[in-house]
Amino acid sequence: DFFISVHFKVDNVDKGWGVFVYMSTDKAIRASQWRLLEEEKLSWGDTWFLIGDWNDLCSMAEKKGGRVRSDFSFAHFNSFIQNMEMDEVSMVGYQFTWGNNRDAEGFVEEKLDRAYGSFEWFNTFLEASVLNIARSASDHSLILLNTGCKSENQKKK
Repeated sequence: DFFISVHFKVDNVDKGWGVFVYMSTDKAIRASQWRLLEEEKLSWGDTWFLIGDWNDLCSMAEKKGGRVRSDFSFAHFNSFIQNMEMDEVSMVGYQFTWGNNRDAEGFVEEKLDRAYGSFEWFNTFLEASVLNIARSASDHSLILLNTGCKSENQKKK
């Protein structure tokens, strides 16, 4: 109920899995969601990516404004990333993907939305990036995963 997984094939050739997540804002629930993803990973094979709203940060560099978090508060999310054996897909554009829409000193921005790929996924999609499309009506930015692959129409030009 917090993720959708999609198996990608091109011309009946397995290209891997894409998993779209919306993680809970509750720490305890989020920890159980991480455990479930660690179990699910076993069924995805070697080539997969995860993308969505993680509702957590890796460090204070991913937060502007608001209360300062302790270094320890990032440890569980970073451990999950390490356990999953995945790397973050580099983001193009503004690095903060969420804002609380308040004015002046009450304004907070964070990098909550992002994509990760398995090591094999990065070997397949060497030029992948995530484009952060600016917020408008929502408190979250739209993020777009670009695999860097050319479509058949682009190759013919």
